[in-house]
Amino acid sequence: MKLIRNMKDTLLNAGEASKEICQAAESSIDIFIESEVLAEIPFVEYVFSIKNAVDKYQVAKVKRNYANFIKSASNMNTEEALYFTNQIFANTEQAEEAAETIFDIITTSERPIKAEILGRLCVSFAQGKIKLDEFNSLMHITCAATIPALKAMQGLMTLYNNQVRTYYQRSKPYIAQLSSIGLAISSSNSNGWELTEFGVQLAAYGFGFTLYQPSGELYDMSEEVNGSNEFLIFEGNGADT
Repeated sequence: MKLIRNMKDTLLNAGEASKEICQAAESSIDIFIESEVLAEIPFVEYVFSIKNAVDKYQVAKVKRNYANFIKSASNMNTEEALYFTNQIFANTEQAEEAAETIFDIITTSERPIKAEILGRLCVSFAQGKIKLDEFNSLMHITCAATIPALKAMQGLMTLYNNQVRTYYQRSKPYIAQLSSIGLAISSSNSNGWELTEFGVQLAAYGFGFTLYQPSGELYDMSEEVNGSNEFLIFEGNGADT
């Protein structure tokens, strides 16, 4: 419970550094790693106080992850941030699970892509787009995933112009990675592959992709939020696509 209390007070409290981080281009965010600005942020101070991080690489990793998390989470307004902290850091089993996973991603992830995804998931939860159990599941998937598996989602969406559909031969290198973390499965009505519900949710809410149907129309995410967590079927246009 001490972790929850400390994180509730510190996680989104980046102070004056928040504006600088959010305005920084992605290529220049590393300028904060050597800066004392990040070291003085409450959450970073708290992490170092309990992990006794002295190795320069470990210190830089935590700073980089936190900076990327704050940048991705910066779309929350004050009301959403208050709702997020009250829900995530409540004294419930689900909330404790969420707090521990958030802490693990920011403090242990080798690359900042996981912290970026986490930030967007936090915004989506704060805005009511996903429920707490879905938020926890998507965080666990992100935390456990390999970096190549997460980058495979970016590759798949780029290849298919952010379309939710049945994927065929061209997608095979990406699908193999996504299947390993439960985000894609073989199609039940074709020789292609499909994203699972978690796959669709992570693409939209973790990576921030605007998703489309094969027709080019926007994909309706409300069915994902309101539906059960079952595998989905998406129609494709041909075995060579």
